[in-house]
Parts: sequence; C-alpha cells; structure tokens
Amino acid sequence: MKILSFAQVLGTFGALNSHFQASLQTSIDARGTVRDLSRVMRREAYASDMIAERRDGRGDVLLEDQHLKDSALADAHSRGGEGRAINATFQFYRFSLQATRSKGDAGEISELSFFDPRHQPIDFSGESQNLLSIVAKDETNNELTSWNVSVVVDGNPKTKLTLHPNYALELRVQYGVVVGSMGFVTSLDSPDNDPASFRFAGRHSATGNWQTLVKHDGFEAPRDRGVLVGPFMCTSMGDAVTNPKLDGLPKDRKIDGWAETSTTATEGTVFPKTVPSTEAPTSTTPRTTSPRTPTTSATRRSSTRHPSTVEVSTTKPPSRTSFVTDTTTGSHVTTAASTLPTTTPMRTTSIPPTTATTATTTVRTPESVGREAAQKAKALGKSQEAQAQEAAKAAVVFAKEQQFTPLEQQEVAGKAAAEAVAAAGGDMKQQAAAAGLATAVVASEEGQSVEQQASAAGQAAADAAKRAGASVAQQAAAAGEAAAFVGRSNNEGGEKVGELAGQAAAEVAKLAGLSAEQQSEAAGKATAMAGKADGATPVDVGLDAGEVAAKAAQAKGASAEEQIKVAGEAAADAAKTAGGTILEQAASAGQAAAAAAKEASQIPEQQAAAAGKAAADAAKAAGAAGEEQATMAGSAALNASIAAGLKLESQISAAGSAAEKAAIAAGLTPQQQAAAKAAAVAAASPTTTNMPPPFTTLNPATTGPPSSTEAPADPLDVGKQAGDVARTLGKTTEEQAAAAGKAAAEAAKRQELAPTDIAGIAGKAAAAAAAAGGASASEQAEAAGLATARVASEDGQTVEQQAAAAGQAAAEAAKASGASALKQAAAAGAAAAAVARSNGQSGEKVGELAGEAAADAAKLAGLSDEDQSKAAGEATAMAGKADGATPVDVGLDAGEVAAKAAQAKGASAEEQIKVAGEAAADAAKTAGGTILEQAASAGQAAAAAAKEASQIPEQQAAAAGKAAANAAKAAGAAGEEQAALAGKAAFKAALAAGLESQAQMSAAGSAAEKAAIAAGLNTDKQAAAKAAAIIAASPSTTKKPAVGTTIPEEESTTTTTTGPSPEEAGTKAAALAKAAGKDLTDQAAAAGAAAANASKERQETPIEQAEAAGTAAAQAIAAGGGNAAEQAKAAGAATANVALADGQTVEQQAMAAGQAAAKAAKSAGASPAAQAAAAGAAASAAVQLNNEGLEKQVELAGEAAAEAAKSLGMSAEKQAEAAGNASAVVAKSNGGDPKEVGLDAGEVAAKESQEAGESPSEQIEAASEAAATAAREAGGTVFEQAASAGGAAAAAAKEASQIPQQQAAAAGKAAAAAARAAGASIADQGFMAGLSALNASVVAGMSEKEQLRAAGAAASLAIRVAGGDREEEIKANISASAVAAAKIRESNGGSLAQQAAAAGRAAASVAKELGEDIPEQVENAAKAAEAIAKAAGAGADELAAFAGKAAQNASGEAGQNATQQIKAATSAAGKAAKAANGTVNDIKEAEEAAAAAAKVDALSAAHRKNSSNVSKEIESNKTTATTTEASGAGNRTTTQSKTTTPKPKSTTSKAKTTTKPKTTTKQTTTTSSTKKTTTKE
Repeated sequence: MKILSFAQVLGTFGALNSHFQASLQTSIDARGTVRDLSRVMRREAYASDMIAERRDGRGDVLLEDQHLKDSALADAHSRGGEGRAINATFQFYRFSLQATRSKGDAGEISELSFFDPRHQPIDFSGESQNLLSIVAKDETNNELTSWNVSVVVDGNPKTKLTLHPNYALELRVQYGVVVGSMGFVTSLDSPDNDPASFRFAGRHSATGNWQTLVKHDGFEAPRDRGVLVGPFMCTSMGDAVTNPKLDGLPKDRKIDGWAETSTTATEGTVFPKTVPSTEAPTSTTPRTTSPRTPTTSATRRSSTRHPSTVEVSTTKPPSRTSFVTDTTTGSHVTTAASTLPTTTPMRTTSIPPTTATTATTTVRTPESVGREAAQKAKALGKSQEAQAQEAAKAAVVFAKEQQFTPLEQQEVAGKAAAEAVAAAGGDMKQQAAAAGLATAVVASEEGQSVEQQASAAGQAAADAAKRAGASVAQQAAAAGEAAAFVGRSNNEGGEKVGELAGQAAAEVAKLAGLSAEQQSEAAGKATAMAGKADGATPVDVGLDAGEVAAKAAQAKGASAEEQIKVAGEAAADAAKTAGGTILEQAASAGQAAAAAAKEASQIPEQQAAAAGKAAADAAKAAGAAGEEQATMAGSAALNASIAAGLKLESQISAAGSAAEKAAIAAGLTPQQQAAAKAAAVAAASPTTTNMPPPFTTLNPATTGPPSSTEAPADPLDVGKQAGDVARTLGKTTEEQAAAAGKAAAEAAKRQELAPTDIAGIAGKAAAAAAAAGGASASEQAEAAGLATARVASEDGQTVEQQAAAAGQAAAEAAKASGASALKQAAAAGAAAAAVARSNGQSGEKVGELAGEAAADAAKLAGLSDEDQSKAAGEATAMAGKADGATPVDVGLDAGEVAAKAAQAKGASAEEQIKVAGEAAADAAKTAGGTILEQAASAGQAAAAAAKEASQIPEQQAAAAGKAAANAAKAAGAAGEEQAALAGKAAFKAALAAGLESQAQMSAAGSAAEKAAIAAGLNTDKQAAAKAAAIIAASPSTTKKPAVGTTIPEEESTTTTTTGPSPEEAGTKAAALAKAAGKDLTDQAAAAGAAAANASKERQETPIEQAEAAGTAAAQAIAAGGGNAAEQAKAAGAATANVALADGQTVEQQAMAAGQAAAKAAKSAGASPAAQAAAAGAAASAAVQLNNEGLEKQVELAGEAAAEAAKSLGMSAEKQAEAAGNASAVVAKSNGGDPKEVGLDAGEVAAKESQEAGESPSEQIEAASEAAATAAREAGGTVFEQAASAGGAAAAAAKEASQIPQQQAAAAGKAAAAAARAAGASIADQGFMAGLSALNASVVAGMSEKEQLRAAGAAASLAIRVAGGDREEEIKANISASAVAAAKIRESNGGSLAQQAAAAGRAAASVAKELGEDIPEQVENAAKAAEAIAKAAGAGADELAAFAGKAAQNASGEAGQNATQQIKAATSAAGKAAKAANGTVNDIKEAEEAAAAAAKVDALSAAHRKNSSNVSKEIESNKTTATTTEASGAGNRTTTQSKTTTPKPKSTTSKAKTTTKPKTTTKQTTTTSSTKKTTTKE
C-alpha cells in the first residue's frame, strides 16, 4: 500500500501552511537549532501554526476536527500571547502514560523516538551529548531511582520498559536541541499493553509549567510488533494536536492494510478503520442517495439560502462503503467521510435543509451580535480582552452565515472587538490593539500570509484609533503596533517585525493624505517602537528604521542621495526614540546611510563618505559640539569602509576626509579642522604595538610570536582597544566590558602568562572599559568579577575558585574607583554570589561563597577580625536577600558564616557565639527584618553556634536568650521588649534542643530575667519579665505543640489566650466607629487602639502590639476606600501612639511609625519610593506628637525614609536620596525657604551616605543632589537650587575633613551641576559655580586672594564640563573673579565706586594671568566695573565714570604711559555711555570727563614720582616705588581677580593686538616701570 507524502496532504491547506513552512525552513537548521539569518538574531522557531496530517493505528489519515483547531486558535489568542510565548525549544520533556489498549495496570514500549523540526532523528543514546538525563516518576511525582529507564533510548527494539498508568518519563536535553515530533516503538510482547492514552509535554525550566505538546486519548496503535508509532507533531497551541509527515518511514515499519486516502476537505475527520458495515449510518438528519462522480470528499459549502441550512454530499466508488458521521454546532453542520475497502455498491448521501432555531423578531447585524456576546462575557466577569474576543468571534460567525466576504469579515471582527473594549472602558490604544488582533485572527484563518495579516491588522487598528478620536500620527502608531504584534505572533524575527510595523504605519499615513516625508517618518517611528519592544539596541532599532525609510524612498523614485539622507535621518530619529545616546544615534545613522548607499550601488568610498556625513548630521541634530561631530563622522566612515572591504590606506583616508568635512560643516577653525582630521587618521591607523584595526581579529597562525625587536602588546591596551571598538559600535557598557576582558585575556594567553595573572588582567580590563563607558563603581566591580570568573571557568577551575577570583577582582576594581574597604568587601561578595548562581548553586552555597569572598577582601584591605566577620555577614545577607530568603534565614546564614570564620581563627566558644549572634542580627536588619526578626535570627544563630561548639542544651538556650536580648537592645527596643524577646528565643532553643517542658520554661524565665537585669530594670520589672516568659513558654490548650515535641496531658490544662484576635478587635472597633458617624481617620484610630489592646491582653510584646495597631489602622483606611498614602499615614499614627504610651523615646517612636507606614504602603501596592516617603512622613508626625521642633522632624523623617529604603534593598545612593526627599517635604510643609530646605535635605543625605560607608566624594554628591532636588520641590528658582546644592556640598566636604580649597571646589561643582540639571545656560552655570565657590571659601576662612582664585577656577571648570570652549572658559573665569572682588569689597563696607574699581582690577589681573593682551585686559576691566555698577542701579554718568576709571587703572597696571591711560579711559567711558543709550552729547561729555580725570591722576602720579627720585639708590629701585605709589593713587593694583560677564572679543581688538610688534615684549617685561615704558614708547 502507498502512504501519501507530507507535501501531498498539506497541499490542500493553501497559503497558511506554505508560509509557515517557508519561515520554519529558514529559521531552524537540520539539527533543530536556530540560525542567525541576519544581524538581528531570529527567535527560536516553533511549530504552533503548522497544520499537518497524522496516521492512526490502522493506517488511515487523521485530520483534526476544524472546530478543535478554531477553538485552539481562539484559546491561544485569548491568553494574550501565552500560547505564542511557547516555542518548540524546551529543556525538559515528559512522556506520561494514561491508559493502555486493554486498560490494564501496565504498559510497555520498546523505544521512544524523537525527531527535530525537519523530521531528522535525534540521537538520545548514551554516546550522544543531546540527552543530559532521563528518569522515571511515579504517580506522586517521586523519582524511581532503581529503574533502568535508559532502555527506551538505547536503539535496541528487543529491550522494553514497563510503565504503570500515570507514571512518566522525564528527559532533560542539551540546550539547543529542538524536539519537533515524537513517537514510540511497540514492544515485542502483547499488543494489549500498547499505550492508548498518553501525553507528551515540555517546559523551559525545572520549575516551570508543563506545556502539552502531544495528547492522545483512546489511540489505536498498530498491533504489529517492533514498529514505530507516529511520529506525532509537537504543538504549542494547547491541546490542538497536529502531526508531521507519515511518509519516509522505513519499509519494514509500514503496516499492511493502511488505506490510500485522498482528502480535499478543509474541515472534517477521517476516523480509524473499523469493521465494515453494510447498513446505512444513523444520524440525526435523514439522508437520500443519488449517483455522483467516483471521488472521495468531505466538503462544507455555504448555501445561498438560509444561513442555517447546509448541503453535504459524498460520492464513493463502487468498491467502497461510506462511513458518515455528523456533528451539529451552533450555526452549521460538519460532515466527515472516510472510504473503506468493501464490496457495497456505490451510493450517494445528501442531507436536506434543517430549520434554524434562532429567533428573528429583530433585525440582527454582526455589530449587534458582537455587542450581545461582549455583554454576556462581561456579565460572566470575563476580562476586557475576553469580551473583545467573544464579540469578534460571534460577529464573524454571523457574518459568515450572511455570506460576507473575507475582507468584510475582517472588518466586522475589528469593529466588534474595538466596540467591546470601548464599552468596557478601554482607551484608544486598547481599542486599536483589540481591533488589530481580532482582524489578524480572521486573516490567519483565511490562510493569508503574514504580510497580509499584518497589513489588515494595522488598518483595523488605525480605523479603531480614528473612531476613538486619535490623530493621524496616533493612528499610524497604532497600525505599526498591531502589525508588529502579528509579526511576533507568527514567530518572525525582529527585523521582519520592524519591517511589517513600518509598512503598516506608512500605509495608514498615506491613506490619511500625509506627505511622502511624513509617511517615511511614521514608518521609521513604528519600526523603532517595534525594535525597542523587542529589546533591540538603539543602534539596531535605528538601522531597521533607516532600511524601511530607504526602501520607501526608493519606491517613490527618489534619487540615491535622497535615499541615503532619509535613511540616515530615520535611523537617528529611531535610535533617539529608543533611548539611544548621541553616540548611538550617530552610529546608527552612519550605518544606515552606508547601507542605503550600498543598496544604491555606490562605490565603497561613497558609502564611507555617506556614513560620515550622516553620523555628523545626527550628532549635530542631537546637540553635539563641532569636535564631537567630526569624531563621530570619522568613526562612522571608518566602520563603513571596513565593512565595504577597503584597504587600510583607504580606510584611513575615508576616516580623515569625513572628519575634516564634518569639522568644516560645523564651522570649526582651520586649526580645529586639521586636528579633527589628524585625530580620525590616528584612530584609524594601526598602533605601534601592531594592534588590529576595528572589526579585525588577530590570527595566531599568521602573526606568530613577537619579534625580538618588537615588544608584545600590553594585554590591558588590547582590552582597552576592544572596549573602545565596542563602544564605537554602540554596544552597552556590559558588552564593552565583556569585550575588553575577553580580548585582554586572549592577549595574556598568547604571552603564556599564568592562569591567575590572565584572570586578573581580564578583570582589570573589563573594569577599565566599564569605567570608560560611564559605569558606576559597583558596575565596574561587577564587570571585573564576571570577566575574571569567565577566565577561571575556561581554565577548568572549581566554582569555589571562580567565586574567589571574581570576588578578588571585584574588590580591586572597587578599590581603584575609590570605594571604602567595606564597599570593596561588598563588591567581592556580590561578584562571588553572581558566579555561584550562574553555576546553579543553592541559596546556602551562594551565601557561603559570598561571605568568604567578602571576608577575604576585608582581610586584604586591612580590616580587623570583627570587621571581616561583619563584611562576611553582610555579603551573605545581601546574597540571601537577593535570592528571596526571609530576614531570619538571611541572618542565620550570616551567623553561620561568621561563626565558622571565628572558629577558623581559633576563637573561643563564647566568641563564636557572640559573633554569630551579632552577624545574624546585622544581616537580618540589612535584609529589612523587624526588631522581632533581628532578635529571633540572632537567638537561633547563637544557639546553632553553641551547639556546634558542643555546649549542652541549657547553654544553647542561654546563648540564644542573651543574643536575642543584645540584638533587641542594639535595635533600640525597650528593656521589657529585650526581656520578652530573650525569653522567647531561649524557649525556642530549648525546644529545638529537646529539653523537657519544665526545662523549657526554666530556660525562658532565666533568659528573660537576665535580660531585664542587663537592661537596668528594677526588681519588680525583672520579676514580671521572668513570670511573663514562663507563662509564654507554658503549654496551653490553645497552642499546638511544635513539630517533634510531645506535651504531657497533665500540663495542657491552662490557657493564656482569650478574647478576640487583634485583627478581629480592630475590624469590630472600626465598624462601631463608622456606625457612630466617625470619619475615616477616627475609624482607623479606633481600630488601631483596639488591636493594640487585644494584642496586649494576649501578652504580646510592645513591638507586636505596635505592629497590630498599625496593621489594623491601615486595614480600616483601606476598607473605607483610602489610598496607599492614607493607609500608611494611619498605620504610622497608630504605631506611634502605642510606642508613646509604652514610654519609648522620640527616636524609637519615629522609627516604629516609619516602619509601620512603609509596611502599609507596600501592602497597598505603593512603589519603593512612595514607601520611603510614607515612612518619612509618619516619622515626622510622630515627632510632632512630642512637640519637637522642625530640625528634629527633618532629621528623623530623613532617617526613617533612609531606613525604609535600605530595607527595600535600595542602593546607598537611593537611600540618601530618599532621606533628602523626606526631609525636604517636612521642611517645605513647615514653610521653609527653598534654599534652607535643600540644605537640610543635603545634610541628612550626607549623613546617610556616610553611615552607609560611602567615600567622601559619594557623600558630597549625595548631599548636593538631595539639596538641589529638595530646593526644586520646595519651589526654588534655578539660582536657589544651585546655591542650595553648593552649600550642601561644601558642608559635606567640611564634614569629611576636606581642606578649604576642596570645600570651595565641591561647592562650585555641585552648583554648576544643579544649574545644568535645571536647564540653565552655560554662562549661568559658570556664574553660579563661581558664586557658590566664593561663598564656600568665605565660610572656610580663606584669604581674599584665595577666594578670588576659587571663584574663578570653579566658574572655568563649570564651563569646561558644560562643553564650552576655551574663550568661554576665560570669560567665565574673569567674570567670576570680578564679581567675587566686588562682593568682597561690598562685605567690607566699600562704596559702589570701590566695588566697581575692585571688579575692574580683578578682571584685568585675571585677563593678564590668562595671557590676554593689553587691550583685552583694559576692555575686561571696563566691562567688569560697568557691570557691577549697572547691577547696583547706577546712572549713565556713573557707569561711564566707573568704566573709564577701571580702564585707566588697567592700562597703568599694564605699564602703559599717561597718554595711553587717558586714551583707554576716554574710550571706555564713551562705550559705557553709548551702551546706556546716551545721546551724542552724553557720550562726548562722558569721554571728556574721563579724560580730565585721567589727566589729573597722571599729573599727580608724575609729581609723586619726581619727588621720590632723590638718590641713585631710589632711582635703581624706581620700579617698586612706582608700583607702590601708583597703587596708593588708585591707578594700579596687584590684586588678581576675574570679570563678570564679558562679551566676546571683537575682531578689531584682535587685529590691533596682532599688528603691534611690541606687545609680547611688554608682557614679558615684569619689572618695567611707568618711566621705562614711556621711554620705550
């Protein structure tokens, strides 16, 4: 008999299957692994949409019922993508037996056979590496270790495995192995034992959910022995089972009697062969027969009459019998037919019409039908998505009945889904998404291609968005998102998804009448958003968008240049939309332009030029400076030339030419153009160490060892270049670090260095690359650890060795970045933990390795034994917390590590117990544990350490009690709480140690008593504490015994728990308050008080009472509809009241309130930042209850917020930020000045940063950022924000013991950063930096000269950081110095004239220092004096006088003669008068007045000089005398300072200075006097 081929059967299914086959063939290779078909890695393919035939046990072809396929498709879509998220790649597979043919208690198989998606056998035998493990599981999922289950994959049909029903085989396969289909070989024994009902499932991880891939119930396997049954196609669409081809099986595996059947139906089922019957089949509808053509078919046809009437006819050849079954559904009848060998004569069966039962009293439309379905779904409580799906499905079914065309059905589906979402309250985007999805489902069922589905979905989404009132741009975006969704659903790669999104958006834009440019823009944005959603890098997102834009331009007949231009612009825009940096935008634009040029058949040189220009344009559009534009242009041209295959000389030439052109276009000077070209050429040239250019690799076979005359390349340099290349390509910081570490390690290997040295080099290179990429200190350490561990792993080292190496590298990287010793240890622990997790270690092992690495780092850093143990404990705690362990467990792990470390150092048993308890408490606190959890963890850790030290049970209990008490005391608990927690810990330890009940009570009482004594309680309280502990440890009828303990019946007669629980009491109290008409706040207060009383009656500790009060108050607010903030406020207030009544200190009350508020906010779903804010607000309110001042409120609010942030695992930086924000809110609410609010917040943030062990620079940064943020939140201006940041930074620097100069520099830097963040101009940034530095220098007690220098230096640095050029730096320096000089003079009581003169002298002095020529010195002096006077509101005549005087002084100080001084004064006065809008007469009068004053000063100075010239000795020292006299006359000064806001140098001034031949001579003559200068002139 002949078996139909796979292609023959599938041929009847049309385009749907042919498309998927094509996509599958191109995405999975013969081994079943995904191939990289383009620069964007394709997703792993899966066979969820493939429709194929399968074979039953007797050889008939079995096609799934179409209703099953329809429902499976609907289910897959209704899961919102759940089905599509499943692919054919799983790491675990499971074959489970449900029942045998005879329904016996044992089934048998000889082999399990597996095939990849291309139907090639997968070898799972022992020699293969494909199978990692195979085990048997019983019905309770227990592993059957004694079973030899490998016989099912040994390839030997003579062996067999017996499985009981509900037993299973679980396989773990190698990563990359894809099972596309499976089958089994029947055993050589009885056919009755063959599997009849079985499942085959897969899952991605050991803890994931099983996804059913093959499911059969009542399957009839062939009775032949040793034959392959199947294979059965694995599907990811729920229970819709489809199978692979039947053809191609070995001839000896084919079974006689298999039917040769042809099926042309798109819906129907051909059932297995049964005993032939000559009787007419029974059915719910009568049949008539008539002869027809001898073919076999089962076809559903739409009738032209009533939609509920279906005609079905079958015709069979004379030698066959028809076996017909009918299945009636809601609106149609499905008939399936099969042909079986028989001698029954031919007959024809037809079915007359049936009558529809649907009422037709009203006119129904697809829209109304959809609305009804949506309303029903809504009434059943289904989700918005489910309502839309039900609406679309019902509308389409009705449309089909009314013989709507496929396009009309799509339109109906989209409208119905969108309308359902709108009715459910969905927004425009949700309506559009629902419309697109519903339309795509219909298009898919019609067998349309992916492109057609995407286009239809996009148009439907756009129509829905339009109906919802969206703009054209929003419609295009909606279309793109819908098309992208379709692409992903069909397992298309990221590149294809972006293309579909772009095309759909462009189509909508075109239909809306947008221009070609706007269409390209819409396409680019849609492509970008699709790429971003798929996690593509900004560079790749831009490339996709550029490609789409170029194609669109080409299709419109645009020239090559236009195609290149739109490609570059679209790429840059898309990269920017995807969050790319300027570098990434430029890189993406360059690559896209080069690709477009190549597509336009341009030569490689043109491609490189296009890349350079596009990159420069993108950089310019992003705001980059001219030099940066040139650099990026050169880099892009170099990359393009390399990709185009140009030779090295051409690469260098292309890079230099592109950089030069970019520099010209940016308006740079010829010197800057030459520098840009030289830099690009240098970057493209090979280094002297024979380093390869970008994108090339060293070939050891050709390069060979370094010659004797040439030193080998430094591995760190090799790593640096690799990191630079990765950064140029727009790679992430992590990728840059990985590339650097790998390259450095390979270079070190070539030099045959030791493995440890290679690992260290890799870590250093990775850290350096991360730092160059702008990574933080912790990220640098992480990069170093990963790189080192990778090398250690490749070297075959153990997990412990890898973790130790990674920890050491991370610590060194942290140290290099200036981190403290504790920070270094923390970095080491984090790196070691990451290595352990990557190696699949358990949580306990992860914590152990983290602790050991941290301890080693702390030891190398010179920390004490105690600090080493602390570092180990904290590292263990952080590792445990990251793995989701509870605070108590985190503490236990840390305590165990600390105890082992102490034991290794030879510490006594007492010391081991002590460090274990302390480490556990600290770790539990770090993990966010409450005081109760800290004490419990400490007690258990101490008990464990005592047990490890072989102490008796009584000693273990005593150790637990003492440790718990110490932990509670350290956490700020009151004496009674310490005693209660000590008793509880001792009781638990005694119970765990197996002591008798009496001994347990004795241990609890003794521990509580000792804790009370240690806490300084009086005798009565000591006795009360002991009694309470004994009562708590006594057995009661309401408490169940702990596991493993037995309580005698005679001891179970007392009860200690009566009354309602705290929760019940709180709920009841809130209800009573509500019934009495109390508002929500009063209800919460009543609930909190009642819960606290109930807790107290249960003899719970004060801490537990406070927790009960807070929880009850928050629940009362929540029940009344209060938001998260209101719940947190109520919880904090209730907790604070309990703490206040308990006599706790203000600090304890505030911290307790803060913790309760944070907990309530977290329970209400608030964000971490909101939780910290709630803690701060609650703490502030608690302080107010005690009538404390604002300063105390600010302080404790910040501490509570920081503590909450710390418990949430936030970084030290985030903790400081939370503290600052909380303090700012409190200060603002109390009407604080924005600047003062910021200063308070900065102080708190600096304190938190210091306590977190951060470096001084980190403390300063935390303070300044918090201050600026707080000032801004308080409504402060940009100036107030900068001033606040500068003041906070200076204070933090002083607190960190930095010298005055550092304090001033910190202030200036912080003020500039705050101004820059607030959007201030570059000039304003410099001004604010200088002013803040001046203020800080004054506070620090620096001299006037040092104050001027500090102000100028800070302003200059601010301009440089902001990207200003050299000229702008000079202006800022001069301006800041001048303002500083004026303010100093003002603070000393100087008049406005003296302030202006001081500013002028300072400006001239600084200009001279900076190398400015004499005219520039004079001009700066005049402008500085004029600016100071103008700011003070001086009139036009004063402005002219002050400017003239300053110019005269500057001229005299520069050594010019009287005539030149007069001329300088006259010119400056005239300019000032003119700038003040003076008339011609005003200007003339100002010039004359200035000239007259200058002449008088000159004559007076000359007279004094002549009278002092009485001897040769005085004559020989006339320079000093002249300087002194001139200074006394007000003409000259030696004070150095800077100017306010000088204007750019005029061309005229520059021309004059360059034509004076004696300028240089005068500047270098340092001892020239006025007389000497006059002689020269």
